[in-house]
Amino acid sequence: MLGFIVRRVLRGIVALLAFQFLLDRAPRTLLLFLTAAALSYVLGIWLGKIVAWRRGGLFEFGALSVGVAAHTSFAPWLAFLGLGLFAWNLRWLPYQNLINFNVWLRVNISLDEILLRLVISGFALFGVFLLTRLIGRKGTQGRRAIGAGIFLLAFLLVAAPWDRSGYSPLAVDVLQHLILPLGS
Repeated sequence: MLGFIVRRVLRGIVALLAFQFLLDRAPRTLLLFLTAAALSYVLGIWLGKIVAWRRGGLFEFGALSVGVAAHTSFAPWLAFLGLGLFAWNLRWLPYQNLINFNVWLRVNISLDEILLRLVISGFALFGVFLLTRLIGRKGTQGRRAIGAGIFLLAFLLVAAPWDRSGYSPLAVDVLQHLILPLGS
């Protein structure tokens, strides 16, 4: 009987530790996954429309060639090529860690809080983007201009608190480090 109780207690402790581990990793995972999903949705629909409208042209050939090559290649190999080109050879993007420690040296906020704020900002902007797509779908130039104006206003309303809080350099640092994982 005592062994049964000890096993149950140990299972509970292990379950709590595993749950805490998952909660600690959730902001980074959500930021990476949701950004990749939103980008693939927006770019896929946009490129699909352009390719459908301009059949038989050079753009269609290029888009389909890149799409087929990216879809059929081994993903880690493609990521390694992107890392080698953009981070090591051209030195455009950082390739180490999730953050630049020199930027985060004397800050009073944790990385997870910045990541959570980025996820919330991204959700808000993506929701407004979908709303403006619904507004502009019915065709007229005026409705499209209204949708673009609403999106610009929403972007400014999301960007203003980042700028006032002084955390925008931290957010830019995180987003710079996310370009390579999102690209692969």
